[in-house]
Amino acid sequence: MGEYDLLWEGKNAKGGKPYICKTSYGQFGRECQHNQSQVPIDLAIEWIELLRNASSEMERRELIQKFRGSVQRSLRAISSLAPEEQAKANMLLKELKSFSSGYREERKMEIRQYFVKKGWEIPKTKTSPLMEVFFYFYVFLLIPGCLFFIFYILFKYCLA
Repeated sequence: MGEYDLLWEGKNAKGGKPYICKTSYGQFGRECQHNQSQVPIDLAIEWIELLRNASSEMERRELIQKFRGSVQRSLRAISSLAPEEQAKANMLLKELKSFSSGYREERKMEIRQYFVKKGWEIPKTKTSPLMEVFFYFYVFLLIPGCLFFIFYILFKYCLA
């Protein structure tokens, strides 16, 4: 069913023996029950850890309310985040921009979705001066040069 599974521990309401639950995740995460939106697995794990570490039932309920209303209206720059959030964001950005072979587009989409759900802004990539030189070389020299060569051969050998 899912591409991978997330295991977590559940408890009976009457204080019985804890049991292990398994939630299947597909390539774009898991669908929320309250609004049918997709939740990235990184964010789901973060939420589960926060719920596990909650000290009381009241705190858990407040966290769940916070998660339900967690849609951010404006995006925050990475520099304005807390240090631990900056470290997480930088790690995910490094993974997003890596060029490793066999890297899945689904994971990149999941990371972008995570940034949107957290309300973080993905920084714009800056083009290097070397890439600009290659672009102008391609546009102004290589393409016209190839066209000139093709037309020269065409007129000299085919139409002469």
